[in-house]
Amino acid sequence: MKRYTIYLGCMIPMRFPSIEKSARLVFEKLGAKIADLEGYTCCPDPVLTRLAEDEFSLALSARNLAMAEKMGNDLLVLCNGCYETLIEAEEALRDDDLRARVNGILANEGTRYLGKVKVRALIDVLNEDFRPGEIAAQLKAPRPVKVACHTGCHMLRSKLHPRDRVRILEDVAVASGAEIAAYGKELDCCGFPCAIADEKMAMDILISPKLEAIKSSGAEAIVTGCPTCLYQFENSEAALKKLGKETDIPVMHILELMALGFGFSPEELGLELHRSPVKTFAQKKWGDVPG
Repeated sequence: MKRYTIYLGCMIPMRFPSIEKSARLVFEKLGAKIADLEGYTCCPDPVLTRLAEDEFSLALSARNLAMAEKMGNDLLVLCNGCYETLIEAEEALRDDDLRARVNGILANEGTRYLGKVKVRALIDVLNEDFRPGEIAAQLKAPRPVKVACHTGCHMLRSKLHPRDRVRILEDVAVASGAEIAAYGKELDCCGFPCAIADEKMAMDILISPKLEAIKSSGAEAIVTGCPTCLYQFENSEAALKKLGKETDIPVMHILELMALGFGFSPEELGLELHRSPVKTFAQKKWGDVPG
């Protein structure tokens, strides 16, 4: 049995419990065992915190890594931003002198990071440990759904070519029963955290053109592997609606799409907590799945 320690980050527990529920159901269906990382903190944020104080940021990451290290499993990270933070911290802390300084900070609470935990992104675990074929074999309620995939910037920063990272998410979506809608802006940013600094610029340059391209592609929903990107899409659609621009495209996490395809009902997943019409869409497509 495959075993993982799960790192949920901040966004999922605070805003998208349906993603956590979907993760637990999906990995149980795939025959994997998930252990919770008790007492973890923010990763921290991959942009803003590191601008404030790099070594403090590393100490926060190292504390999370040290806790996961003690559990002996690969660390399964469900958020793109959290993955970037933790994998970059893991790489930086391979330096003996830097790790010694950071461990000096961690000593204040009696812990130490040894550099032995393997940090893994959700889409890599799905693609490498289970493969699309194994995922497709679990489908109980496949539905004809056309989706536009958004991988997210933080997941594109890897040794793989960005389009290969996009293809991994698309392959998992196809294995979950979806058809891919190509829209030409798959590598473009969702606009977060740019919107924190200048919301109008983010809306005009990044978000609106991407949503318009997705709408023109005929996609029925947007599928992403990043909860922060999901948050940004949903908030942007709500803002555009206030301006009289109707862009009510459901925005789903890949784990929610998988859970629906695996036969779990929209009611089981708690999809009503989305700001975009995910539950209405899911009920239309998967409403006949027993709750």
